[in-house]
Amino acid sequence: MNLAPVVELLQRRIGLDPASLGVSVLPAAVTDEMRALRLTDATAYAGRLAGDTDAFAALVERLVVPETWFFRGAGLFEELARIVARSPGGRPFRVLSVPCSSGEEPYSLAIALAEAGIPAERWSIEGYDLSPRLIAAARRGLYREFSFRQTEPSLRERYFRPVPDGWELAESVRAHVRFDVGNIADPVFLAGVSGAYDLILCRNLLIYLTPAAREQALTAFERLLVPGSLLAVGVAEPQALAGRPFRRAGTEPHFLFRYEAGGRSKSADEPRVKVVHRHAPTPSRSASPTTSSVAGLGEHGRPHRGQLQKSPERAADNALDRARRLADAGRLDDALAEVARAGSTADAFSLLGVIQQARGDRAAAAVAFRKALYLDPAHREALTHSMLLANQYGDTDRAAVLRERLGRTGGEQ
Repeated sequence: MNLAPVVELLQRRIGLDPASLGVSVLPAAVTDEMRALRLTDATAYAGRLAGDTDAFAALVERLVVPETWFFRGAGLFEELARIVARSPGGRPFRVLSVPCSSGEEPYSLAIALAEAGIPAERWSIEGYDLSPRLIAAARRGLYREFSFRQTEPSLRERYFRPVPDGWELAESVRAHVRFDVGNIADPVFLAGVSGAYDLILCRNLLIYLTPAAREQALTAFERLLVPGSLLAVGVAEPQALAGRPFRRAGTEPHFLFRYEAGGRSKSADEPRVKVVHRHAPTPSRSASPTTSSVAGLGEHGRPHRGQLQKSPERAADNALDRARRLADAGRLDDALAEVARAGSTADAFSLLGVIQQARGDRAAAAVAFRKALYLDPAHREALTHSMLLANQYGDTDRAAVLRERLGRTGGEQ
């Protein structure tokens, strides 16, 4: 099946690199969508996609699986609330969440700001996503149990009410967050806006974009941000900012970067990749063009002279091996310490999730498995455990999605 025309269309229209999703995701989605349209020829299907907005949107919905929940990232939203509280008055603190998915991220910040006692007139939050379905869900503000796996029960009781289909967010919060359809990788996205936002939340999108779309998005960030403002990215994405005017800001786990207009950062604070692992996205799939130099690799991906004796990959693997042995022996706290030395890799996060499950912390385990899947969407162990956790939380729809993804990797059903 020749998927090249479909790949080209996805790359050109939404900036998505289908290879970043795993080798089997696109073929499976195309096969299902062709069957629904009663088409048997991939070339004919590509032609249909080019002229049929609904058919293209249906394919995108199959490929773009939302990975979000309330208060994702321990302490991030509390820290952001403190930043907003310290901001000078005179105008609202403007926040852009892109992609906003079904709204959990921008609403988390709105709730954190309300908890901090910051009046609504002091801030403004906007969320954009390329999926009309997800935007409609965000505006509705209705969520199931799995969206709250990192949320304090008292917060849910204060800001949500139980309804037959889940939990509905209070209108007092929904009224202060605006949602619309948009794609940050589109050159026309907010084209007439510049220097408008004090914070952009864009976590775990850049790793799924083509290099050209990633550059477009980063250029848009620099245009949209106020000098001195903040950008939040995902755990696997700091390397995409290398060579651009962003410096690390805030505490270590939150991946906040301050925009320094007028120059390219070359300081020691410039983001860099600490560990290159076999499960991390490769430059041909989803890493930025500057990843090799930032990661300590030469022009053609070979280690620079003098680095061969201290292989970060080997050190990471050794730490993971030690962590597994300690976990098997029941020494879970020691195993956690070893996992922390292994760096930010899919294998490390997946093992972290297993250990957290053994410690009885399902919420922390779910977060770890999600991080593993951000780095490697086809990671079988993380898919398996995420599927089982979804079932335990009663989110059968998400469990079914994960089961389907696992099946495409050849994993056990």
